[in-house]
Amino acid sequence: MKTASPLVSIIMTVYNGLPYLKNSIDSVLNQSYDNFEFIVVDDGSTDKSCSFIEKNYDTNKIKLIRNEKVGRAKALNLGINISRGEFISIIDSDDIFLEDKIRLQVEFFKKNPEYSLVGSMSNLYNYDTKSLVDNSINRPIEHDDIVKYFLIGQPIQHPTVLIRKEVVKNIGGYNENIKFLLDRDIFLRILKKGGRLYNINKCLVHVGHHENRFFYHTYTGKERVKLDFHYRFYAADIIGKSILFKLKLWFLFRWSLLPNSIRNILKFKFKNEK
Repeated sequence: MKTASPLVSIIMTVYNGLPYLKNSIDSVLNQSYDNFEFIVVDDGSTDKSCSFIEKNYDTNKIKLIRNEKVGRAKALNLGINISRGEFISIIDSDDIFLEDKIRLQVEFFKKNPEYSLVGSMSNLYNYDTKSLVDNSINRPIEHDDIVKYFLIGQPIQHPTVLIRKEVVKNIGGYNENIKFLLDRDIFLRILKKGGRLYNINKCLVHVGHHENRFFYHTYTGKERVKLDFHYRFYAADIIGKSILFKLKLWFLFRWSLLPNSIRNILKFKFKNEK
C-alpha cells in the first residue's frame, strides 16, 4: 500500500463495529490496487473498536482518528477533510470490498474522465447466517438509467462508490443536518451540479447485513416513507418532471403513509366495485 502520494483515500467510519471490523479492514488492506491511504474515523465507540485496530493492525497502514460521538455525516466529512487522495471511497465498518474493487474503478476513471462518480453491483452479506443474501442487488448501469431510478429508489449503493474528491468538496460534503439517506442526498446534489454517474456491471462489494445494523432499528415506519419520498420529489425537480408526474407521486406518497389495514380495506373495496 503506497501512501506517499495516494491517488485514493478509503474512509471508514466506525461506531461500535467490533464484531465486523476484521472482515471490513482486511478487505481494504487486501486490495489488488495499492496506491491508497486508509482513514478510520471512530465516532465515539464504546466497544473497544479502537483498541482492536491498534492491537491487530500496523498503524502505519491505517490512520486512526479517535473522535467523540458526532454522527456519521460529520465523521465522514472529517475523514474527507484530512484525506490526501484525488478520489474518495467510503466503506462501512461491516462492509466487505472484493479485492479488485478499487483497481477496476480507478481504471474506469482513467478511461472516462467526464464522470464524477462510479459505483458497482453488490451482494448482501448476512453476518447472522454467514451467507450471501439474494445473491445480488441489481442496479442500473448507465447515467440516464441511474437518473430515472432515483424516482423510485436508490440506484447506487454507498459502499460501492468511488467519487472525485473535488466534486464532494464543491457541494459542501455530506449533509450534517440529516441522519439517514446521506448517500442518496449527496448523489442527488452531485447530479444537480451536472455530475455524471455510472455503475460497473460487476459485484465489487458485499454489503453487511445483520440484526445490529443501526439503519434497520432506527429508520422505519412513516419516517422512512417520508424521507424516501422527499428524495423522490427532489429527483423529480432535478430531472424536470411535469406537475402531473409530481401529483401522481404525491398520491403514492399519501397512499404509502396509510396503515396496511386501511390499504387492504380500500383495495378490497375498489376490487369489488370494478
